[in-house]
Amino acid sequence: MRNIILLLSILLLPSCIADTDQLTFQNETGHWQVEYHVDIKGEDSESTRLFLKYVGEGEAPENINYRIDSVTGSNGGNNTLLKNGLLDISLGSCSGCSITREDEEIEITIEWNNDSETFMLNNNS
Repeated sequence: MRNIILLLSILLLPSCIADTDQLTFQNETGHWQVEYHVDIKGEDSESTRLFLKYVGEGEAPENINYRIDSVTGSNGGNNTLLKNGLLDISLGSCSGCSITREDEEIEITIEWNNDSETFMLNNNS
């Protein structure tokens, strides 16, 4: 009986794993290294996470404003606190939503210390 349960578990595990797809969009400028992670669950559910790292010269800013724009929507934060030049933040999840595609064009704008950069993130999945 245990062998049957083990065999069924092994056969069903890949189908459970296949329901989740991960995409990583990233880019780097002279000031910022950015990764935008998307975990897609099924056909209409996803969660997103943003990693920002200040790589510019001089001291990292304490606070930034950021905005991410794509076909599926926008997200952002104002006066967001960086810790040691890093930001690691969950941007939330949705269910019953339009999901991010592999060929999605994702634009990010970062504002800090009277400076600003806008650039595209590329899918490296």
